[in-house]
Amino acid sequence: MSRQLLFQKKVADELGDVSTLLQKIAKSGPEKRFIDILEYVLVKEGKRLRPTLFFMILKAENAKITSTEIRIASAIELIHIASLIHDDMIDESSFRRGIPASHQKFGKKNSIMLGDFLVAQAFNILSDTRSIYMKKTTAALMQLCQGQIRQNLTRGELELSENDYMEIITEKTASLFRLAAELAEILSGSQISWKDFGQELGIAYQIADDITDIMIKDDPEDIKLKEMTLPLIMLRKKTDAKEFEKLLEISRIEELRKSMIKLGIRKEITEIIEAHLESARSAIEKVEDNDDKTGFIQMIEIIRDKVKACDPKTKEDKSRGEKK
Repeated sequence: MSRQLLFQKKVADELGDVSTLLQKIAKSGPEKRFIDILEYVLVKEGKRLRPTLFFMILKAENAKITSTEIRIASAIELIHIASLIHDDMIDESSFRRGIPASHQKFGKKNSIMLGDFLVAQAFNILSDTRSIYMKKTTAALMQLCQGQIRQNLTRGELELSENDYMEIITEKTASLFRLAAELAEILSGSQISWKDFGQELGIAYQIADDITDIMIKDDPEDIKLKEMTLPLIMLRKKTDAKEFEKLLEISRIEELRKSMIKLGIRKEITEIIEAHLESARSAIEKVEDNDDKTGFIQMIEIIRDKVKACDPKTKEDKSRGEKK
């Protein structure tokens, strides 16, 4: 069993309830073609990281999990799925989780409205919960949209600063991690700053995703889109302007990767991610040492493992193992 399955095992029943509710929403379409579209994006299982974090905190705090908590977790996941649908259109991505992106299958017009529909559904299932949950979710959604708009506006701007990048990913990616943790913190009445844990985890997750995109993927999306992520911002600072622009050509991806290693950027990125993971760990220092805390540490370790996969030695070892 993988490490991810180990920490999700404790909340498997609750995640199953979320899947059941999402399937119910998919079946609620007014006609078969509409239902087909909803099922395409809702029934396929994603990582469910945000609902997982939400339920793990509630269980660590011995909080009761009722239909209200299931609805809240489902609302967070619906907003996340909607953001991915819109993301894929903005980035012109052809695939999501190994299958055609929704806009490739159903068209851009339908996918725009589909994302909007899922956000409306999220607030619909939150409508009979306490107003504080609605307010926090609204604030997080506004942050997410703000981050995406800022990312769109700065796309292709090679002079983007590290500070701007960090603000954008805090808004766009970390906002829903923070929301899941903060709502669980409120529901459980905890004195632990779970929202800080969620935010630091979300930031580390995005930076890890950005370095993975460049170092591992065959066709790095950030390079194609001229998306100035932290690895590229750091590379720009350490190379000549003309040479940097040349390195952004897809045909020179291997040369760019070698520069990342030679100039110590991959190592620096690892250290930055590690600092955020340590901040996340510090936020839960007061949590009792038990299986619950182990689960949160495992979430941290999964991000560490993702970063380790970018190490050339790790890739070589994996390649040798596959040949045996």
